[in-house]
Amino acid sequence: VKDLLTRDLGDVISSGTSLSYEFPSVGINVGTGYSFQYIAPTRYSGGTRTSSEALGWLEDESPMQLLHAATFTAGFSTVEWFKAKKFFYPFQTNVSYSLPLAGRNVTTNAVMAGELVLFF
Repeated sequence: VKDLLTRDLGDVISSGTSLSYEFPSVGINVGTGYSFQYIAPTRYSGGTRTSSEALGWLEDESPMQLLHAATFTAGFSTVEWFKAKKFFYPFQTNVSYSLPLAGRNVTTNAVMAGELVLFF
């Protein structure tokens, strides 16, 4: 049975701050940060064949989400050395580690990511 429903995905609020410091003589940078994220719950309405109970079940699939997280970063760069003609190729490599501090209806797993940036 088909029915026409209206879906409101809810509002998203995201904010963060960070501090970083670079040691240009050795090409290393380090940083730390904090982020806050809020996602309002998804709401469904309308429909002539769908009961309010069924709409509630749909809304239970996407509840409000709240997350506070800390992020730590470290990187290495040869860009400044390349500009000063002290290194043969410019590149950057970075690693970040994000740790959830508190949250509701979100994953509690820490996330580690890495990247390699090559310049042509």
